[in-house]
Amino acid sequence: MEENGIGVWLIPSEWMNVNYGSSLRCFLTNNVSLLHIHNYNITDVKFEDALVSSSVVIFAKNIPSKDSICKLSFGTDINVPSSIKELPIQELRVNNKWLNFFNKNIKTDSETNQHCPHLGDFFYVKRGIATGSNEFFIKPRQVFENICISSDFIKPILPPSRELKSFIIESDRQGYPKIENTLAIIDTNVPISNIKLNCPGLFSYLTSEKAAEVSASYLASRRDPWYSQEQRPPAPFLCTYMGRNGVNKKIFRFIYNKSKATATNGYLLLIPRKPLADYLKKNPDFSSTILDFLNSIPDQQLISNGRNYGGGLYKMEPKELSSVNASFISEFVDFPKIQMVEQLSLFSFVQEPSIAYKFHDKKKLTRAIETKNRHQNIKKTGAERKQKNKRPPPKKRLNTVGALHTANNRT
Repeated sequence: MEENGIGVWLIPSEWMNVNYGSSLRCFLTNNVSLLHIHNYNITDVKFEDALVSSSVVIFAKNIPSKDSICKLSFGTDINVPSSIKELPIQELRVNNKWLNFFNKNIKTDSETNQHCPHLGDFFYVKRGIATGSNEFFIKPRQVFENICISSDFIKPILPPSRELKSFIIESDRQGYPKIENTLAIIDTNVPISNIKLNCPGLFSYLTSEKAAEVSASYLASRRDPWYSQEQRPPAPFLCTYMGRNGVNKKIFRFIYNKSKATATNGYLLLIPRKPLADYLKKNPDFSSTILDFLNSIPDQQLISNGRNYGGGLYKMEPKELSSVNASFISEFVDFPKIQMVEQLSLFSFVQEPSIAYKFHDKKKLTRAIETKNRHQNIKKTGAERKQKNKRPPPKKRLNTVGALHTANNRT
């Protein structure tokens, strides 16, 4: 491409929000002059055989100036966009979610308080179990019982979210959810030789022709034994992994799980961290309050942290859900105030606000700071202290007796 030449790309718009698009965003804001980005409406799929949203990127091959401006437009037609705005390149450089700029109803990171508490400060957010073959490993509980598979080798698991009619899942005495379609998943570390002796029904199932195909699949072949599953404890709160736009329908649903059922990777699991877990242990009714709070988060706020695809499909990854604002919970759980976190950022080791949220007591936090800084000082100045405390080498003393004796011998 010649100097000052114009380049035009037609590419999926996902690159503007995801982590693997960071190199491209860096290139467009530093190595060339970014002139125009048009983002097509996600409901308007441009290619019948590809479920992706599309964008057009126009740039010139020259180094951008400090005052460079990029035009952002949105709509079904690039020639007649529904919205147009201009944005300094510098603002694009410091933001990781460019798609937010195309929606006037979504505030960008630079317009919101980045030091507010997030869901990741209160929850471990993990994806659900990836079995490699749900059809083989997950069956109705009654099916496993009919082929004489003992309950010692199976665990309760939730069905797809579309089959859940309620936001709250009650539990029976055995920990299975009280729903119409009760499912179970095969999950055990017992060697196959022991299974043959103790559970012939499961042994027959695991040595079938279908089992041979599943055991050779990518995910199963990397587990030991192949019929064991990833360890995901039952999560009290779950979020649907994907969702679509709908009339009077939320894109993402949060669910309160009172059972001992785990979930597949169709869900994101929200497992309370210790401070919140301790609070819920003392105040169990607060779980319903958290559920109401989670489901009251506007879809636009969740979308701004997630990613979208053509046809109105939205997806949320664990890291993206972790970054959602959770100031509401901090009003109930005893965490340090936000102003305190901003002051603590002056210390070199406090790089993220979430570090400060680990401490309930200001005195404990202060002691932690002093201890951390003391350890850092020891590492940084250790060499200097050794040099300072090092004794100078002793001066060589002249042994006059020996010298005179040597001199007499020479003479």
